[in-house]
Amino acid sequence: MQRTLRQSRQSGALNLSARDLKDIPKAVFFPNMHMESDEQHWECRDLVKLDLSYNDLVAVPADVEQLQALTWLKLKQNQLTDIPPQLASLTSLVYLDLSNNKLHEASSFLGSLVRLRELSLSANVLTSLPDTLGLLVHLETLALHDNQLVCIPSSIAHLTKLRSVSVQQNLLETLPPLSSLVLLETLDVSKNKLAAMPALDALRRLKSVDLRHNRLDDLPTLPSTLTMLFAGHNRLRDLPQLERLAPALTVLDVRCNQLDALPPSIASLDFLTSLDVSNNNLSDLPPGLGSLDALNHLVLDGNPLRAIRQSVVAGGCVALKQYLQKRTAQLQTPAAADVVTSTAHSIPDHFIRDACASGVLDLSNRRTLDLSHLASAPRLGASLIHLNMSHNGLSALPPGLASLHLLQSLAAENNYLTSLPVDIAELPRLQALRVQKNRLTDAALAAVVHITAPIRYTLVELDVRNNNLTKVPPGLSAFQLLDTLLVSFNQITALDGVHWANMTKLTSCLASNNRVR
Repeated sequence: MQRTLRQSRQSGALNLSARDLKDIPKAVFFPNMHMESDEQHWECRDLVKLDLSYNDLVAVPADVEQLQALTWLKLKQNQLTDIPPQLASLTSLVYLDLSNNKLHEASSFLGSLVRLRELSLSANVLTSLPDTLGLLVHLETLALHDNQLVCIPSSIAHLTKLRSVSVQQNLLETLPPLSSLVLLETLDVSKNKLAAMPALDALRRLKSVDLRHNRLDDLPTLPSTLTMLFAGHNRLRDLPQLERLAPALTVLDVRCNQLDALPPSIASLDFLTSLDVSNNNLSDLPPGLGSLDALNHLVLDGNPLRAIRQSVVAGGCVALKQYLQKRTAQLQTPAAADVVTSTAHSIPDHFIRDACASGVLDLSNRRTLDLSHLASAPRLGASLIHLNMSHNGLSALPPGLASLHLLQSLAAENNYLTSLPVDIAELPRLQALRVQKNRLTDAALAAVVHITAPIRYTLVELDVRNNNLTKVPPGLSAFQLLDTLLVSFNQITALDGVHWANMTKLTSCLASNNRVR
C-alpha cells in the first residue's frame, strides 16, 4: 500500500481497486502529511485520477473536497448508500463512476459537476434524478441502467452532446422528448414499462436503439441512419416504416411480438444481415425476403408458418431464401411483371378510408390494382403523409401527385420507371423520395432535383440506388436540408459538379459500386 501511495504522489494517479478497503486512507486526501523522509513536497503531484472500485467502502468522507485537481473518479462496486455534499466541490471531474452501490439519491452533488463527460449511476436504487441533471451540458455518456427510476427529468433535453444513453431495467412508463439530442448514437431503454416512445427521427446520428421488453404497440418514428433495431418482447402488430430504415439497417430483432405478417417493404432492407421474427403469428413470409443478399441469420421459431413446408424452414437461411426467390419468379408471370393493364382493379374503398385515417397508404406489391387515378381519390390530398408504390412493375407514376399537399415520404422502388412526374418537385412537405431499383436517367432525375425545385427546402432523404445515373444531380447543391443521399449501383464516373460544401446537413452519403476513378 505505501509503495502504491508513494507512486501516486509522483504520477498523480492512484489505483486502490479490489483491496478489501472499508475506509479510504487519509494519505489519499492529505499526501503532503504522509510523505516519506526522502520525498520533497515540491515533487508531489496533485491527484488527478483515483480508482477505489471493488472494495467494501460504506462512505466517502468529507475530506474528498481536498482533491480539487481530480478529473477521474471511480467508486464502482462498493457499499455506498449516500455521497457527501463535498463531492460537489470537485468541479474538475470529467469522469465519475458510482455504479453498483446502494445510492438512493444523487441530488446533493449532481448539478455542480458541470464538466462531466461520462457519468455512471447504474445498478443503484435510485427512484428519481434531479432537474439539475440538465446542467451537465458537456455529458457524452449517461448510464442509469438497473435502478428503480420512474421518470427521467425533462432537463435531459439540455444535454445536447450526449452520444450514449442507457436506462434499461428501470420502472419507466414514459420518456421526455429526446429530439434535441442530435449527437446521440446509442439508446437503450429496454426492460421498462414503456407503452409509447417519443419521436426519434430527428436523431440523425443514431445507430442503435434497444426497445426490448416494454409494452409498445407501435414503433417510434426512426431515423434512416439506424443500423441496429431491437424491439423484441413488445406488443407490435405491424412494421409500417421499414423503407425508412433501408439505407443502413443491418440487424432487426422483433421476436416475441404479435406480428401477423411481415410487410413486403422488408425487401428494401438491402443491408440486413440478421432478422429475428421468432414467436410471432406469421403464417407466411414475403417473397421479397429472398432477394436480401446480405441476410445470413434468420430466426423463425415459434411461428405457425403454414404456407411454407417445414423442411424448407428447417433447411436454414440460404435454403429458405432460394425457395422464396423461386416463388417470386413464379408470381412474376409476364402479365404481372408488366405495367398494369385495363383488366386491373380499382383501389378498394377501404384502402382509401384507412389511408385517410392513418395518413399511410401502402400499395406495394399490388400489381393487380390500377393506380392511375390514385391522386384524385377523395380526401387523400388533405390526409396522406406516407405513400408506397414499390414492387408494382410501374413504368410511370400516376399523375396529379402534387395534389397530395401533406405527403412527407414517397416510395416507388423496384419498378420500371424511366421518368418522374415533374410535379413531385412541388410537394411542399416532401422529406423522403425513395426510387431505387428503377431505370431513371440523369435527365429524368434532373426534372425533379434542380436548383429551383420547391422540395429543396424540405427534402431530407434521397434514394436513387440501382438506376442509370452517370452523375450526381448538380441541383442537389441547393438542397441544404439533405441528410441522406444514396446513389450506389449506378454508372457515376465522377462526383464533381456538385457543390458539396453547400450541403451542410449531409451526414450519410453512399456512392459505392459506381465507376468513379
